[in-house]
Amino acid sequence: MTDNSELNLPFVEVIVPRSIRSLFTYCVPEHLLSSATPGKRVLVPFGSKKLICLIARRIGRTAVKTRPVIDVLDEQPVTPPDLLELALWTAGHYFAAVGDTLPLIAPKDDVMVDTIVSLLPEGVKPGVRSPMLMALYDALLLKGGKRRLELLARDMEVTVKELAKTLRAPTARKVFIQSEQTKRVKPREGLEQVEFSKTPHNPV
Repeated sequence: MTDNSELNLPFVEVIVPRSIRSLFTYCVPEHLLSSATPGKRVLVPFGSKKLICLIARRIGRTAVKTRPVIDVLDEQPVTPPDLLELALWTAGHYFAAVGDTLPLIAPKDDVMVDTIVSLLPEGVKPGVRSPMLMALYDALLLKGGKRRLELLARDMEVTVKELAKTLRAPTARKVFIQSEQTKRVKPREGLEQVEFSKTPHNPV
């Protein structure tokens, strides 16, 4: 159980899903202070990507520059304190990568992060002449104006990488917006998918 005083500590150290020996430190936004407790999974920026990590501990200060936690993904800890402590001890004692312990102590259910591409309410603005953007517009229009990135790429018969590159172009902002990323739990076989997105989207 987390001590109430720990909830005031402004930083977390997390285990990242990489073969890395060290923990990574992030600052906790004020609205997440009460929920970012050890044993829960969090969504954090990691380089140019976003990763799902496990909170190892809360700390009061750090000497490194930090980036903020994006979101806390669990209502309750998914890894009990004794198992978390054992994983950290094992990694330290055997000079192992603490990230390699994550599959052993975190749930097998994966939290998937989806990027949803949406049409702006006003649609295509004058001056946009890119064939790729016009093809994007047509593909989205056929799907009601909103579509998951990987499904949209499949519709257009292009790679996700190619489509993501197009969406990063400044002209794309005149035509499309990318909504806040949404989260869903990929279930074990036989269980229903659990949605816990704050942003409505078309799942297929």
